[in-house]
Amino acid sequence: MRPLRIGVRWLVCAAVAVCLCLTVLSHCSFDPGIPNGFIGKETHFDGDGFQDFTDYCKYYYRDSFPFTDNPKYRCTTAEDLDELRGYFRNFREWMAIEGRLDEFDFDISRIAPDNYVYIRTREHEPIGDPDVWKYADYTVYYFDVSTCVLYYIHTNI
Repeated sequence: MRPLRIGVRWLVCAAVAVCLCLTVLSHCSFDPGIPNGFIGKETHFDGDGFQDFTDYCKYYYRDSFPFTDNPKYRCTTAEDLDELRGYFRNFREWMAIEGRLDEFDFDISRIAPDNYVYIRTREHEPIGDPDVWKYADYTVYYFDVSTCVLYYIHTNI
């Protein structure tokens, strides 16, 4: 009878360990700002980053359906354009400083009204605080309706 109890304890411990590992892994690989349904992706992550990092990705979709009803995303307006261009210009500067411009192929002229955007900042506000920290820690998800590409930029400097 005793070996059975040890076996049950081992089984329970193993099950708990597997659940913990799956929980940790699911949080590492899942980004709630990237809707399900993409059919391809290109990722360029900062391999040298420890606490400071700069990441650029593109996710390809068949259509804009994952964005039209997504509560995180909003349709861009003419008033948003300068703000969005500011984030992408700042990101391009960091990619240049890191010698990674060959990875960054985003054309800022693609920023236009009637696309979709979701911005997360250090302050957890929809658009960053206009002081010096505005570009210190942000993630921008910009979906171009005409190409069905989601552009993801993230920097934490």
